[in-house]
Amino acid sequence: MAKRKSTQDIQKNKKKKEKIEKLWKQAKQSLSKLSRETIKLAKRGEKEVVRATKIGKIHLEILNLKRKKDSLYQQIGEKAAELQRENKIDAPGLKAFCSKVDGLEGQIETKKAAASKIKKSKFRQKQQNG
Repeated sequence: MAKRKSTQDIQKNKKKKEKIEKLWKQAKQSLSKLSRETIKLAKRGEKEVVRATKIGKIHLEILNLKRKKDSLYQQIGEKAAELQRENKIDAPGLKAFCSKVDGLEGQIETKKAAASKIKKSKFRQKQQNG
């Protein structure tokens, strides 16, 4: 009877082994398919990243060019205002802008003086208390 169990055990083990091999083969196929799909997805993702990077770089270049253009407009305006003040050019519309700039410069100086006064008063309080 012990031999029968051994034969039955061998057959059961053989069936288990076949089942395991079948499952292993299916798992390998599934993993292989998953690997191929993952590679495809990664390549698509890589292409999208490269595309987005190129677009981003172009947008940065555009912003840089706009910044340079704005800087040139500022320089033109400053030069025109200087020429207007020196009476080297006479442009009525420019006079109004220069007056506004002069007003803003006056406000800036007033604010600076107020800040300086506050700083000095705090310093004096520390000296008196210290």
